[in-house]
Amino acid sequence: MARQEACPTACHTGRLSEFCKNESALFPHEAALDKQQRLRYTSLRNWPNHQTIERSDPHDRRRSAVQPRFRALERRALAEQIAERILQLIRDGELQPGQKLPPERELAALLGVSRASLREATKALAMRNIVEIRQGDGTYVTSLDPALLMAPLDFFLALSQSNFFHLFEVRKILEGSTAALAAERITDEEVDYLQECVHRAERAAEDSEAYLQADLDLHNGIVQAARNPVLARLMESLSALTWASRRRTVEVPGVKVHAPKDHQAIVDALRARDPERSRHMMLRHLEHIQKALEAERWGEAGEDGEQVEVQSRASCLP
Repeated sequence: MARQEACPTACHTGRLSEFCKNESALFPHEAALDKQQRLRYTSLRNWPNHQTIERSDPHDRRRSAVQPRFRALERRALAEQIAERILQLIRDGELQPGQKLPPERELAALLGVSRASLREATKALAMRNIVEIRQGDGTYVTSLDPALLMAPLDFFLALSQSNFFHLFEVRKILEGSTAALAAERITDEEVDYLQECVHRAERAAEDSEAYLQADLDLHNGIVQAARNPVLARLMESLSALTWASRRRTVEVPGVKVHAPKDHQAIVDALRARDPERSRHMMLRHLEHIQKALEAERWGEAGEDGEQVEVQSRASCLP
């Protein structure tokens, strides 16, 4: 029995109507296939230009993407996927600071999602200061100023002093092992780069931003020298939180003076290719920063409510 649904495009145009009527005769083996197998049977010989038509189940139609960069999403963790897609467009430069996103209805259609899911995703991005939702006007990418992006993390760290110390516990676990691995794999050129980072930090004692960048470059350089992509990804996942932490610790009295000495000890251990010493120097450095934070906390008020001298507490730094 001829199946009229086969090759609908050809039948509609009339170009291959006769071919469609006699398809069973041309492909007698297909008559033995069950319904699902026939639906998957896509190869039609002698099709003009050797094209292949996929026969899709009419009860399993999926929405196709209108634009490649806004392809349809799966149902899994939909709002999270939408937010990640928008973030990727920002990273790739397709969405610029201050740029307006397409209207909600249009963007939802482009992504193949519901407006409710899209709204949930944009609200999550707004809470992170990545987009700004202007009532009656639309959604815009923010200025993406670093201070603006760090504000939510600063708030998280400010909620409780214990959040800082939990972060340092994780940093000790990861960065101590990272330094040990780096000692086994680091090149002379990488050691020289880390040494330059130490010198930059020493010269930036009066410039917090320059000091922060030198500090970050040194720690990132050690991660790269460890040559472990999984470890690098774990450290990257903490980068925003550690950056927010650094922005606070850099202003703690004594840190910009004493931390470069710790950094130099770490670089010396790496230059000697001594894994255990490198681990120890990194852990000591993180302990010193944590003690400086504790000193700042104690300096806010003594047990009797009187101010405690912070610098004396910070003198525990070597």
